[in-house]
Amino acid sequence: MSIRRSIVALAVIALVAATPRAGFTQSTPALRVAANLSDAYAEAYYAQDAGFFSGNGLTVELTSFASAPAITEAVTSGSLDIGVATVLSLAQAVSHGIPLTIIAAGGVTSPATPATTLCIAGDSVIRTAKDLEGKTVAVIGLKTISEVAVDAWLEKGHADISKVRVIEMPFPQMGPALERGTIAAAVLSDPSLSQAKLNNHVRELASTSAAIAPRYLSSAWFTTIPFAEKNPDVVQRFVKAIYEAGRWANVNHDKSLAILAKYAKVDVDTFNKNNRIQFASSLDAADLTPQLNLALKFGALSRSVTASELTTRPAQRRQ
Repeated sequence: MSIRRSIVALAVIALVAATPRAGFTQSTPALRVAANLSDAYAEAYYAQDAGFFSGNGLTVELTSFASAPAITEAVTSGSLDIGVATVLSLAQAVSHGIPLTIIAAGGVTSPATPATTLCIAGDSVIRTAKDLEGKTVAVIGLKTISEVAVDAWLEKGHADISKVRVIEMPFPQMGPALERGTIAAAVLSDPSLSQAKLNNHVRELASTSAAIAPRYLSSAWFTTIPFAEKNPDVVQRFVKAIYEAGRWANVNHDKSLAILAKYAKVDVDTFNKNNRIQFASSLDAADLTPQLNLALKFGALSRSVTASELTTRPAQRRQ
């Protein structure tokens, strides 16, 4: 019997407003966009400051959120128009009947650019997955891709997953908790990863991301199906701007990092400059499937959700 505590897959199962927000024009639509202040979710900040939104005739009201579920809830409720989240967060929403659709790919996790890293205290004796049996691992949220990655890594390391306790903890608290010995390991991402290594003597143990697949989509831009079908031109211009921003960020690491640090209100040296995420330039179902399959296997999804279900809309399926 697993000793993990259970949670509801999503904090909110809300209905989308029956009528999408009006007021868009063909010249400068006022688009409400949600983003997140971490590297894999940051394209909207680059598009805003580097002029890719305005260059595509978009006026964007950009709001920062702390987590993918919070962004998913805001877009679902109609408070915002477009957001960015993990593929798993969106799949969980769709599995509960929420009409969301992915419109553009975001950051891509690969061996060279892992989205997250499993860390331990500097003086820890833990070396392998089996060493974590009977111990506690912290992740940013239960039933998230971070937990799925931990499960996949533990399984590949021949550890008994049911003997590892996984808890939810905010990123900024993980470094101090590791240093105190409150937890044995934690899945961190920048800027919290770099801060924990600097201030709490934390060191990296493994890239749990690699246990999911050599390459997969760590973030995706999405909206509701009613909004996408009512505003196809707006969505098309947003997608064009996001991909332009991603291509720009891929080759302008210093400039993009300065923008992200500005929005995050932290010193640019807080981020790991050598591990910048790469952004996709198109949406490929192969980048979604591995994590969806593993999420179902490890219980993060209540039913199977396919890449096609996340990326096509009813009107497209009827064609």
